[in-house]
Amino acid sequence: MLKKILKIAVFTMCAILLMVLVIRVLRFKSPDGIDQMRAFYENEDNTVDVLFLGSSHMYTNVNTGMLWSDYGIAAYDLGGADQPFWNTYYFLKEALKTQKPKVIVAEIYSATVQKTHFQGVWTIENLFGMKFNQNFVSSAKQSIAEDWHSDYINRFARYHSRYSMITEDDFVYDRQLETFKGFDPKFGTEPLETPSVAHVTELSPPNEKMADYMIQMIDLAKAEGIPILLVCAPYGITEDQQKIFNCFYQYADENDVPYIDFNVRYEEVGIDFAQDFRDWSHLNEKGNAKYTRYLGDYLKTNYELEDHRGDPEYVSWDQSAELLEHELNAYQLTQSPDLASYLELVGSEDYVVMFAARNVEDVTAVPEQVLQGLQAFGLDQDTILQDGNVFYRNGVAEYKHNGMNFEWFTEENKNDFCMERVYIDSVEDEFGESVHDVSKIIVDGKNYYQEGYAFNIVVYDKVLEQVIDAVGVRNEEGMPLERAAAEE
Repeated sequence: MLKKILKIAVFTMCAILLMVLVIRVLRFKSPDGIDQMRAFYENEDNTVDVLFLGSSHMYTNVNTGMLWSDYGIAAYDLGGADQPFWNTYYFLKEALKTQKPKVIVAEIYSATVQKTHFQGVWTIENLFGMKFNQNFVSSAKQSIAEDWHSDYINRFARYHSRYSMITEDDFVYDRQLETFKGFDPKFGTEPLETPSVAHVTELSPPNEKMADYMIQMIDLAKAEGIPILLVCAPYGITEDQQKIFNCFYQYADENDVPYIDFNVRYEEVGIDFAQDFRDWSHLNEKGNAKYTRYLGDYLKTNYELEDHRGDPEYVSWDQSAELLEHELNAYQLTQSPDLASYLELVGSEDYVVMFAARNVEDVTAVPEQVLQGLQAFGLDQDTILQDGNVFYRNGVAEYKHNGMNFEWFTEENKNDFCMERVYIDSVEDEFGESVHDVSKIIVDGKNYYQEGYAFNIVVYDKVLEQVIDAVGVRNEEGMPLERAAAEE
């Protein structure tokens, strides 16, 4: 009898464990709200000093890495896409279970987006990062019509069929949460016309439900003894939207709540609509740096915020800032227009760089600046002329080989870093032509080598743990760079 009970108990435990693992893989992941809330739980209690709340205008614009690196501010961007204030309110209630921030900064952009009592497009993103508890249930009931309550409150019903969309990232997702502080930067530039709303003084009433939850959020912060600051980030605003915001500013004035309307401070912040936006609504890597510095200066001046840099309890903020810096560097690398400027960027000891030179018969056609740059990585003129291959790591060329018929890889793992070049009897290329020379540059099982180029360069970031760029370079004027996808 005891054996039977033990078998049932073991079977039940295994079934529960399997179900938990299945849910962890199948559950929705999204950097538009789900990841922000889910990663928030990973922070040590009472370590978040500045809690940023709101829509994507908060978590794509406020660089928590910069606030940490430049000011020592332990900040977190906790929000969701187009987040209604009722979701923001329950995000705040959930956050206050484990954190007692020194200041709360609430973005009010969504006041102009939400015109009904329920959201719609981004509902899952604003709900499914929260643990299953009363705050989640209350937030869900406010977010969707009553007929749909059970479908969203029973979350497994929403994602149980997601098995067909599973990727490798679903299995390593949880590793990334500890160092994620909510910031999801946008890169690239879309030139915009500069709006003008400083002259707009009229008031236009907001969604009543939205206004009510903003008031509840302000009252909750006051009840907890936490200062709250309202902000509206710069964007392609309209006059009608400014009229709605003016209602919130009026309420703030009447209730001694500080606010910053950044849409009347473009010059003060240094915002350039021709350079600083990814789209009409979100700042890019240049714009968010200006916006974050303004906020950092303001917060340091107006609130008592301790500099936690160097404190071992805050090591996750160090890691987050480092990752964000490397993401920015990776983007800037992909924007490099030519080989000379490219080589100046890839010399970091945080990079592993793999080179392959092919069929460069005349180095006089290669600019002197480029030759000097290549030589710094171990590709001298003889190596280039002899179809050389170089593996560069930790500031030195760890491996060099000229010619063909070789295979080399690191740490006895061909899927780690591998370079090879072999002569075979015959193989047809994509055009049906017969070729005998087959080269490969393999990282994590993917081949990044591209045929037909004078140089192939693959750059791996040791901090991000991934290839951040792979280029082919033709030996022609300007030494332009061309990129292509890796082959499995």
